[in-house]
Amino acid sequence: RSGQIREFELQPSDFGLCSVTDGMQGGDAETNARIALDILNGKKGPATDVVVANAAAGLYVAGAADSLKACAEMAMEAIASGAALKKLEHLREFTNRIED
Repeated sequence: RSGQIREFELQPSDFGLCSVTDGMQGGDAETNARIALDILNGKKGPATDVVVANAAAGLYVAGAADSLKACAEMAMEAIASGAALKKLEHLREFTNRIED
């Protein structure tokens, strides 16, 4: 933000999230694809919290809101409303057109 580089550690609570470590393992490509679709379909859990935190950090750096919590709420709303899943569907359509 503001062209300055700062280094700091973040905690789940900075995003309004709980701290959980169980249930965050991935797997092979098929498993990871299922996890990603579960997240975009609104399944709650640690994997979703990680996605929300990462999206919130990006939104915050881009200046979308003045707090990480507000950005996390934006990310959660994008998932809950189906907007995030719709973006994935648009990306699939676009990449399928390029491959044809």
